[in-house]
Amino acid sequence: MARLHENIFFYFDFKSLYHSIVIAKNISPETLCKDGGEENCYVALEFGYKFRKEPLGFIPTVTSQILNDRIRLKSMMKESTDPEEKQILNFRQEALKTLISTVYGLYNHPQYRWYSVECSEAITAWGRDFLKETMKKAGKHGFKPLYADIDGFFVTY
Repeated sequence: MARLHENIFFYFDFKSLYHSIVIAKNISPETLCKDGGEENCYVALEFGYKFRKEPLGFIPTVTSQILNDRIRLKSMMKESTDPEEKQILNFRQEALKTLISTVYGLYNHPQYRWYSVECSEAITAWGRDFLKETMKKAGKHGFKPLYADIDGFFVTY
């Protein structure tokens, strides 16, 4: 959080929000289910889509691995004293960032092997819900939300 402008005091940014939702809610086309209760499924309330809690789906598994690899590379960058090594590690972590950022968008592309409007809508629904709830909590602590985007919001205090 940093003071950005005279009237904007903080920007709350949620690191890897959509990716975290994919992993936490096990969102993948093969985990989407028509039956099953809330004890066995995560339910995207806005749409009613259900995703099995177990086993972990293909997309959440791959997403988790890519996020972990990126975190590992960023940690290695901090520890390195070699500028050339830092640059190589940075290129690698940026490539992983680009790769993982395509997952959500591809859910919306009919030519994608794992095309799924349900997965896409569930991710954005949980993201909206998370942002709205966090903004309410921030309001209870004296912050006034001004504007929200995909994975964060601006506030005054």
